[in-house]
Amino acid sequence: MRKTTAKKGGSVKSRAALAKLISYFRRNGYLRLPDKRKTARSKYAYKKGYEVRFVAFNNKELNEIRNALREAGFPVRKPFGKQSQMIQPLYGKEYAEMFLKLGGKRKASKKKATKRKK
Repeated sequence: MRKTTAKKGGSVKSRAALAKLISYFRRNGYLRLPDKRKTARSKYAYKKGYEVRFVAFNNKELNEIRNALREAGFPVRKPFGKQSQMIQPLYGKEYAEMFLKLGGKRKASKKKATKRKK
């Protein structure tokens, strides 16, 4: 498979694509990290790696995410369904770190904790 890399700075088109990806990630995307305890104690290969997941609510959003990934220079892999949503993964430690350095940190939730009624 061909590997591509996102260029820092890049063209106006790629900066717009990165901004779109960051907004999707902040909305409800998430980062999956390998469990270091499992790799240390397991005698079997633990193959879970670094992954950024972008969540799309419909096919239009999924296509926007996939196009933005291409424009930004990231590899586009096969999406998968999870309940009623579509997930577009971005695999690899270097891509996850690069994306987070470019500003993909999630904002903390501003919701206040509510007490349940008894």
